[in-house]
Amino acid sequence: MMKTLLASLIALSSVSAFAHETTLQCKATYNMDTVLETAVTLGHSERNKSFGSYEGFQFFLSDMGSGIVELQSLNSNEPSRSYATAKISEAGSFVELSIWTREFILEVRCTK
Repeated sequence: MMKTLLASLIALSSVSAFAHETTLQCKATYNMDTVLETAVTLGHSERNKSFGSYEGFQFFLSDMGSGIVELQSLNSNEPSRSYATAKISEAGSFVELSIWTREFILEVRCTK
């Protein structure tokens, strides 16, 4: 009985951890031109998952727990980092980051 209960709990934990994976469709635009489109699967508690780069910018996603996703952009030219967070819970929810300068507008959006 105890072994069966333990096996069931382990199986439920495995299913539960797998259920926390989230696949996001990410798109980056630079001065209104699409420069990156990709699908990213983010695991439970996964941090700083790189999903692309453009013109010295690198893009990362992190699962912060409780459905909160952090989108990060590293600009190695300056250097600087920019962050955005959002609760990603249902289809259509998203996290978006915009960086504006006199020379460019960079926008990155990841949608469930």
